[in-house]
Amino acid sequence: MHALAALADMLTLFAAPTERSLERAVHLVRDMLAADAAGLYGIHAAPPGLWLQYRAGIPPGFPTLAGPGEMEFLRLPVIWNAGQRTAMSIQQSAQAAGWSSFIAHPVGGAAAVVGVVFVAFRPGNPPSRQAPGLLAVAARQIYLLISELASENRLAEAQALAARLSSRLAAISTQIEEGVAILNAEGTVDEINTAAAQMLGYRSEDVTGLAFQEVLNCEATLAEAIVRGLQGSPIDQHTSELHRRSGEAFPAFMRLRPLPEGGAALTFTDLSEVRATELKQEHLSQLAYAGEATQSFAHEVRGPLNAIALGMQFLAARFPDGDALQPQFFKIQAECQRLSDLMNDMLAWAK
Repeated sequence: MHALAALADMLTLFAAPTERSLERAVHLVRDMLAADAAGLYGIHAAPPGLWLQYRAGIPPGFPTLAGPGEMEFLRLPVIWNAGQRTAMSIQQSAQAAGWSSFIAHPVGGAAAVVGVVFVAFRPGNPPSRQAPGLLAVAARQIYLLISELASENRLAEAQALAARLSSRLAAISTQIEEGVAILNAEGTVDEINTAAAQMLGYRSEDVTGLAFQEVLNCEATLAEAIVRGLQGSPIDQHTSELHRRSGEAFPAFMRLRPLPEGGAALTFTDLSEVRATELKQEHLSQLAYAGEATQSFAHEVRGPLNAIALGMQFLAARFPDGDALQPQFFKIQAECQRLSDLMNDMLAWAK
């Protein structure tokens, strides 16, 4: 009953295995066999051999490291009693510790031994006849516990790696200026990146599971092209109009690539700034043309205007002061000067 209770306690360690679970298992092995001491050696890679990882009731002087020869010897169950020849240093250490019996069993199969569990008994506390069998059962449970712990560790490492990769991808995604939408084979949105969210006015979680037509609100020709893309036909370039969440339309340059696992990656670039720049450039070109035309016009007008002004000066000099025509000459000269000033202003604006 005592052994069964200890075994039942060992089974509870599988609920949430940790490194402390193995330490607890060694203490339970000692209790299960009513032994005075118990320990668990693990395989040590460099240098090769055994390493005493967990102990219960073992004196401080007991060796914590054993060489490759000991490891090979302990690949099979070992039973040693006082008075027998000591075949290895661990048995010699057991004898030096004052133990009368030493029983060891490998943890794991013959081709995949991961450690050795052992128990020791002092004089006056002989092991029961069931002790070797119980130790074999305990070794099996410890092996399963180690395997479970390794799986938990691998899962934790995989989750940590996935978290790191997700964090890196998120950081990269924020630096991508193009909008990216991942569509599944049914044409619904799995995810959009930060740039796409800013362009469209949605958060990624707002559009997950929605049909791409609802999110992009695009023209029928583009929707048909995307459907063909989901069937395996890539879109190298397509300029179309998309709509933001507010309903505002904006021009976009689109590309689509089918994904190996199904679905497609749709990328799009907001051309609003490009179009605004093009319009501004066109406006500047028009102003430059107007300036050149104005400059040419002013130069063409200034020549005849100067000739008219000089002619008026010549005619005014041929008439005596006080003549009735003198005021008309002065008026024509004033108008010529006004036109000349206007032409100078036009030339300054054109420059």
